[in-house]
Amino acid sequence: MIDVHYWPTPNGKKVTILLEECGLPYRIVPCAIGRGDQFKADFLKISPNNRMPAIVDHAPADGGAPLALFESGAIKVVVHRTFTLRDACDAHRLMESSTHVGKLVLVVEGP
Repeated sequence: MIDVHYWPTPNGKKVTILLEECGLPYRIVPCAIGRGDQFKADFLKISPNNRMPAIVDHAPADGGAPLALFESGAIKVVVHRTFTLRDACDAHRLMESSTHVGKLVLVVEGP
């Protein structure tokens, strides 16, 4: 399960859209930027630059300890790789994941 520290900003929405498209399970953890949640000590352990979105993957693909990531571009790359690794044995899903790379680049770069 992936915890998404989220507030409904464009970057927050980009991460949740990709998680939905990849079918990866996630849970929203509200990070109310208007009241300063991004400056709280617990959040800064996940995102030291005090920006959201940030995620914690409690079951990373390598089976290791929970993995915290910040910056929406980095999160999108790791989510895509997780999706690809999970479905690498299914050739059709692997081809679908190539489409996700295109979508990822479009989201990061913009139209």
